[in-house]
Amino acid sequence: MKELPEIVLNFWNFLFVGLSFIGLFFSIKLIIVPRLNNRASKALGLYLLLQSLGLLESCLYWTNYVYRVPEFYSSTFLFALLYGPLLVIYFDAVFENPKPVLHYSFHFLPFLIMLGLKMPYYLSSPEVKILYPDQAPLSYLINGLIDYAEIVNITHLSIYGYVLFRKIRSHPGIGYMRRWANSILAFYISFIALTILYWSIVVAQQSTLLADYFISLSACGAIILLAWFGDQYEKMKEGEPIMDSLWPRLKDQPQNHQSLSPILHPGEILVHEAEDIKYKNSGLPDSLAKKLAADLGVLMSREQLYKENDLKLETLAEKLKSNRHFVSQVINQYYKTNFFDFINANRIDEAKRLLVSDDHELNIIEIAYAVGYNNKVTFNTVFKRFTGVTPSEYRKQNHPQFKTAD
Repeated sequence: MKELPEIVLNFWNFLFVGLSFIGLFFSIKLIIVPRLNNRASKALGLYLLLQSLGLLESCLYWTNYVYRVPEFYSSTFLFALLYGPLLVIYFDAVFENPKPVLHYSFHFLPFLIMLGLKMPYYLSSPEVKILYPDQAPLSYLINGLIDYAEIVNITHLSIYGYVLFRKIRSHPGIGYMRRWANSILAFYISFIALTILYWSIVVAQQSTLLADYFISLSACGAIILLAWFGDQYEKMKEGEPIMDSLWPRLKDQPQNHQSLSPILHPGEILVHEAEDIKYKNSGLPDSLAKKLAADLGVLMSREQLYKENDLKLETLAEKLKSNRHFVSQVINQYYKTNFFDFINANRIDEAKRLLVSDDHELNIIEIAYAVGYNNKVTFNTVFKRFTGVTPSEYRKQNHPQFKTAD
């Protein structure tokens, strides 16, 4: 057995280790905490988890600690084959275009195939795996430098980079969400570029420790972006991560009991709403779109479907005898918002009514459950985003009898 290298510790190693653990923490939160859009948050959480684990394994390599735990050597090598598929699932979910789970199964075939081919390598003894990689079964190396699987990884990443680019560019009506989507795509593409740069340096036999850091720069940026923005703001928790969440559109509105979710009636639509040109080729005639928008408002007012904590766009479409794409269109076109804000606006509207009603038996958590939220934390966060104050503060300001917080 060869002599093990000494452990190397420096500022950059500590920084990368810290970022990897931050990413692990927030990824677990995104995965296990219930959200309004669970599929989106779980896909984003898994993507962040894989990025964080990859960075952590790189840290083990840079510090030479991996030689003490060779079982982890190259353990995250194939994770790159999962980045693209997870982002496809995520974007489909936040763009309100999710497909059946089985539809995405073929996206994971490259990972499963490569895992099968690399399995003999992963099952090799630690000494063979880490000290003599060229002797590991099916761990073919190109010119003794680049594992054949790396070529597959780069090709796969590049293909999905194009797929994601087309998905963002071609999706109608995502509006200000486009900036967030483009930010994720930018880090994804930078990861591809830095990976290619890294292996170019390796092939040129100019590899240095600084070059090793290149490949993780985009991973660090993605971890910071997704961990902070993806968890801090309620819209992102619900699968709607948009940069405008830093400046909620409703935060400057007067804090009174004025409705946040106006009910549209056919006459009002004809007077106040003009056809949005971006939907002219959607297949939904303007007259039917206006009627559908009015019917949606009446439906929410009468049946109060927003009180269902697992309400989905498909449920609204079924109630309206339409399809999810047309319902999403009328919410965007006539209510000037998206599905998630539409539901939240109705919930907060009802919560405001309950907070100032004469029914003193309901406390804050009971009101949260009554209007469709699963927990008080989410309710407080959304309520403050829409009104600028917490539910307790709103109750104090608008109902003098409540002088103590719930």
